[in-house]
Amino acid sequence: MRGGKIPKYGLEARVLELEGQYNHTQIAEILTQELADRIPPIKDSISQSTVSRHLKEVRAMRAETAREMWKDAVEPTIKGSCNRINQIEDDSFARYQAAQSDKERILWAREVRETVKLKFSYAGLQEGDEEKVKKVQKAIEQELGKELMGKLEDVVGTTKGAAAVH
Repeated sequence: MRGGKIPKYGLEARVLELEGQYNHTQIAEILTQELADRIPPIKDSISQSTVSRHLKEVRAMRAETAREMWKDAVEPTIKGSCNRINQIEDDSFARYQAAQSDKERILWAREVRETVKLKFSYAGLQEGDEEKVKKVQKAIEQELGKELMGKLEDVVGTTKGAAAVH
């Protein structure tokens, strides 16, 4: 965290203590008064913007720490989750291939499509990645066949952006 009056006067813990009880302007007034009440008195003031900047930096540091902790907690489970998603996709595709009726095939094609959407959302492929979405859509169409994709489109809506996350 960068310097400033709050760290300079050792007020970091006090700001956090006051944060849930008062707004930033009130915190600044309290801190300014506490500086004046010190022995020897400190004739300086803490502004609302100083409090706001400090708390913004604290929140940013907390967010980064939380991201790192979350990453450490989630990372060991990613491979297993990916394997389960792939298994669901494989099972759904096998059921799609074994389906006896168009209605059943459409149902399983939808399941395959939703599983692929989930997989791509986890991989970071989001709506707006139009070139990637077109490649994925083409691969899905080749896999499922254009005729069935047309029926699927009629039943569940457009396949445009089928791999995109809504």
